[in-house]
This record gives sequence, structure tokens and C-alpha cells, in this order.
Amino acid sequence: DAKRRGWRTKVHGRWPALLYLVIEIKEGAVNYMDKVFGETLFQAGIDDWSFPDGLTKPELHVKVERLASWSRKKRLPTETSVGVARVYPTSVSSFDQVCASIVDFLPSPTPLLAAATAATGTDAGAGAGAGAGAGAGGEAKTDDTRPP
Repeated sequence: DAKRRGWRTKVHGRWPALLYLVIEIKEGAVNYMDKVFGETLFQAGIDDWSFPDGLTKPELHVKVERLASWSRKKRLPTETSVGVARVYPTSVSSFDQVCASIVDFLPSPTPLLAAATAATGTDAGAGAGAGAGAGAGGEAKTDDTRPP
């Protein structure tokens, strides 16, 4: 749905446990998070999504970030769910800044993963996301992630 609307999207990840889906939501963030993203999860067999609460099973929280730069490693002990849907208002960070912070955080790819990345034009390993968070957008961007 995001691509149909002309919004930028990007997937970053590392097998077996990191998956980041970043969506630039240009307008209607609340409606998108509440209805469209909820419908997408329902189609995937997850029917308890609510915005701004997130999911209860599997546990996926929604967090509005007030800072562009924060330590993913330091948050690991406090974010123990399968993932977090992070919402970045445009006043906090740009789509490109969110993507750059994710790339900086990810471990260096193995040679096989680097070849797959070059071939597909994405930054996700084949099958990336086992046990990882997934998610959607925010006022302008999101960084949906499972802590490292």
C-alpha cells in the first residue's frame, strides 16, 4: 500500500534476527497505522493490532521517538518483545537519516550476504526476520526493529 501511494520504503536486515522495515508516511499517519497496517497484519494472521497500543501476541510495541539518535544496544535489556514499531515525526528525523542509522547499526554482511544485497538492491538477507519485529509507519518515518 505504501508503494502504491508513492511513499518511499526500505528493508534492512541481517539473518537470522534483525529486520527493519522503514516507510515514509507523508500524510494520514494515524489512519495508516490504525487501519491499513492493521489490515495488513490481519491478512498475515495477526488480528489483535491496535494503534497506538501495538500487538499483545506476539508482543510488538509502538514507540514515538523524540530523538533521531539513540543507542539500540543500550535499549536491548528494556525492549524484550519481538519488535518495536518506531514512529519518527518529521521534526525528529528524515527517512534517509533513519535508514542511515540502521545501516550503521547492522553488523557487516558476510560475503554471501553482500552478494545477495548487491543482486537484489536491498539490505536484507534471504529469509531475514526470523523472530524479528515488523511494522509500519509513522508521522513521516518508522524504524521497525527487534533489538540486537
